[in-house]
Amino acid sequence: MGKEFGDRLQGLLRDQGVTQKDLAIRIGTTEATISRYVSGDREPKADVLANIATALHTTSDYLLGIERDEFDFPIVKLNTYGSVYEDEQAWANGYLEHVAFPSGNTDVMPSSPIEMNSADVPPTVPAFGVGAHTEEILQDLGYTQEELRQMIESGAAVG
Repeated sequence: MGKEFGDRLQGLLRDQGVTQKDLAIRIGTTEATISRYVSGDREPKADVLANIATALHTTSDYLLGIERDEFDFPIVKLNTYGSVYEDEQAWANGYLEHVAFPSGNTDVMPSSPIEMNSADVPPTVPAFGVGAHTEEILQDLGYTQEELRQMIESGAAVG
């Protein structure tokens, strides 16, 4: 590990604008310990390495200098829903959009990542609400209007 780990760690700190003190606070250690990692004087244990990778949005493999070519499967950053919605690149590429619901509320939803020159991509629309088609479905099943009314009033069906 040693110096290569320290160089990669220092590069990530610099690129992300994170200080050694900030990283120390994030992972629950001291600034002096982070300084020793950067200088190559000390190597983190596996659990600390994982915490550093998580805090800096990378992988332990990257920090250790293990190249992707050494694996037969891709290694990528795992995103949470919250981090995707905050990702400027996802917004810039049009992968996310604000969608208005019939209730007047809005929410963020993923949009189509595929664009075709010969076809317009339809706007993203929210799914139908619970009960939006209850009456139609129950009528198709043979229920009368009076039976439907009674089911909805009693709470047995949502309409």
